[in-house]
Amino acid sequence: MVADSLRVLLVDDDESFLSVTEVFLSRSDVDVAAESDPGRALDRVVGEEFDCVVSDYEMPGMDGLEFLAAVRDVDDDLPFVLLTGAGSEDVASEAISLGATEYVQKQPGRGQFDILVNTVVNAAEAYRTERLLDESEAFVENAIESVQDVFYVCDVDGRPTHWNSRLNAVTGLSDAEMEREGISAVIPAAQQDAVEAAFAEAVSSGSARIDVDVETPSGRVPYELTFSPITDGSGEVTHVATLGRDVSERVERERAVTTLHDTTRALMSAESEAELYRIALDAADDLLGLPAAAMYRWDDDERALVPAAATEETRALFGELPVFEDGESIAFDVFVEGETRVVEDVSAHENAYNPETVVASELFVPVGSYGLLVSGSRTAETFDDVNLATVEILAENTAAALDRHAQEAALREQERELAAKTERLAEANRTNTLVRRIQSELVRASSRSDVEEAVCESLCADGPYVFAWVGGVEDGEVSPRTWAGDGEVLLDELEAAETPAVRAVREGRPVVEADLVAAAGAKWRRRALTTGAGSAAWFPLSFGGESYGVLCVYGESGDQFAGEERDILAELAATMANALNAVERKEALVSGGDVELEFRVDDPAGPVETVARRVGVALTLEEVLAQDDGSWLVYVSAPGDADVDDVVSTAESLVSVSRADAFDSDGERLLVGLVVTSFPCVDAMATYGASVKSFRAHPSHAEVVVTLPRTREVRPFVDAVADRIPGIELARRTRTDTGGGALFVDELTDKQRETLRTAYEHGFFAWPREHTGEEVADAMDVSAPTFHQHLRKALGRVLGDVFDETDAA
Repeated sequence: MVADSLRVLLVDDDESFLSVTEVFLSRSDVDVAAESDPGRALDRVVGEEFDCVVSDYEMPGMDGLEFLAAVRDVDDDLPFVLLTGAGSEDVASEAISLGATEYVQKQPGRGQFDILVNTVVNAAEAYRTERLLDESEAFVENAIESVQDVFYVCDVDGRPTHWNSRLNAVTGLSDAEMEREGISAVIPAAQQDAVEAAFAEAVSSGSARIDVDVETPSGRVPYELTFSPITDGSGEVTHVATLGRDVSERVERERAVTTLHDTTRALMSAESEAELYRIALDAADDLLGLPAAAMYRWDDDERALVPAAATEETRALFGELPVFEDGESIAFDVFVEGETRVVEDVSAHENAYNPETVVASELFVPVGSYGLLVSGSRTAETFDDVNLATVEILAENTAAALDRHAQEAALREQERELAAKTERLAEANRTNTLVRRIQSELVRASSRSDVEEAVCESLCADGPYVFAWVGGVEDGEVSPRTWAGDGEVLLDELEAAETPAVRAVREGRPVVEADLVAAAGAKWRRRALTTGAGSAAWFPLSFGGESYGVLCVYGESGDQFAGEERDILAELAATMANALNAVERKEALVSGGDVELEFRVDDPAGPVETVARRVGVALTLEEVLAQDDGSWLVYVSAPGDADVDDVVSTAESLVSVSRADAFDSDGERLLVGLVVTSFPCVDAMATYGASVKSFRAHPSHAEVVVTLPRTREVRPFVDAVADRIPGIELARRTRTDTGGGALFVDELTDKQRETLRTAYEHGFFAWPREHTGEEVADAMDVSAPTFHQHLRKALGRVLGDVFDETDAA
């Protein structure tokens, strides 16, 4: 018996028979629905579910056969048991032919009911079992059909028993082909052994999985087949169920990941921007199959997007690719916004670059701040199925590679600059050390030749210089005076007009030729190659507006005189010009000259001239000494009747006078010592190489007489002095044969001469002594030991000269 009660519809016009039959059927756990009217019974058949119908034959209005025919119109399979009287074999036979399940004759006694119950129960249970089986099969079929993937079942011998319609749709196999050949009909021959092995593994081990290609009407599609065993009640495997899943997206995703990985490695190893853009473009085509694509890069100079790479199809479609500037294209808008955009109808877009374009749809993907990936198609909605996430990842990886490339390029440039800077710094340090040593030698130089030889020889001895020379420049001609190194043949070319040496002096700045071999003429080139000179530099020697010629240095390598080295050598040239000026001034002050010049200065502005004007007396220069701090110690004399207090107080009131002292002399004159910060007239004369022979300041003007060395031209000297001293005029010019009359001698240093003169003027040598050594030292603002040291050395040198001269006589 089944778990649920059987339900039977009992139809008979005999109420007593209905009651008795219902009792017997109920004892067999049968749910009985009794009806005496065939019409009402038929309505219940239509509206309710029964496992069996039991009907009498002889009933008013509708006999049993008619009722059977009506039931069969409702349900062909519902069991129907007809009750007939004795001797009604023909009726029973007709009932069977009309579809009755069974018939039972009505007989007197209890036995007929036992037969009826047994017949009804057997028929109802058989019907219910078959119905449940049909429902189960229908459920299985529905379940199989509900699987969205390919599904099929085979017995252990591999013969297909069940499959869903998805298999037919995917493979194109008919049911007959599936029954005959099975799934192997659509598996490539090379993979069939692997499929059979997976099937056998599922039977023996419980499950298996394999990736295969399935031949479909549209081509090969990658599938994942999962095999699962089906067992019977005893646990024995009877069938194997196989689920086939389309893994195209997974395979494509895996391929995309692999491609992106390989592309990223390729991008990171690219050596140029052009290669980066080409790799990215090839990857876009490989990953997405874009119909026509191009990479654009941002050009800062043009302020526009310019083509960087394009596929052949793109060039065939567009020809010469356009440049996108601000406000005239969708591409530029997307680049500025920095967001991916798909345009389905390009020609209708308000900012289309070319409204007449053959492109229907277009894809724009920004590549960071570097540019844009653009793809176009002649058909609309081309990019609906494009994996935008993948192409955006590609764009991000490309931007990262461009970042790295830019950083590495900047780093390489920094390294190159640092290496060059380090090399220049080392060269500058070496040159600076050399120049400082040369400058220290210049301090000890006592003549022009000493200065020039010290510079030229030191440069060629210790520096990377093959030749150096110093020469004068006058009227566009160069006259070498001193040189050193192995390159005298280079001096043969100095006769050429407008040489670099002449230009350096005329323009007052260094002139550099970085590559002698490339820039020079044939004769220069030959001599440069012979001497090993790669470059040259000419430095003007000028100080205080006066030119002392030019210094020329030839270097071993090209571009030897770039940057710091040129500046350091220019500083050396300035120091050298200063040294030449100092030597010339010393020679002028000490030795006198061959030409005597007398000047008159109206309304002079110097401190001595100012005192003479304010006091109203004439002051005559007796001695002038330069001090270490740049000031001057000046001794002037005034007439003996001059008001000494007036002279001293007037001098002390001047800002340019830091000290004023009066000295008693022989009573016929008044001697005053002044420490002044400037002495324009004497300073200007000495600066331009003259020796001051006499100076007298009157209340209205000043007179100065100088001697000029024979090596100096008078006219340039007069012009230079006139530029320095307003109101000066040349009053007399006389050529002399001997020196003499100079205010300085070369036997004593400035300190020794100052000490000796101050001691003499203070009466240190008088008898009785007018001032002690300590008092004189205090007047000089030095210590007593320092005073006595300078005094002893000065006296020793003066006495030595006297005795040497006496011995010679």
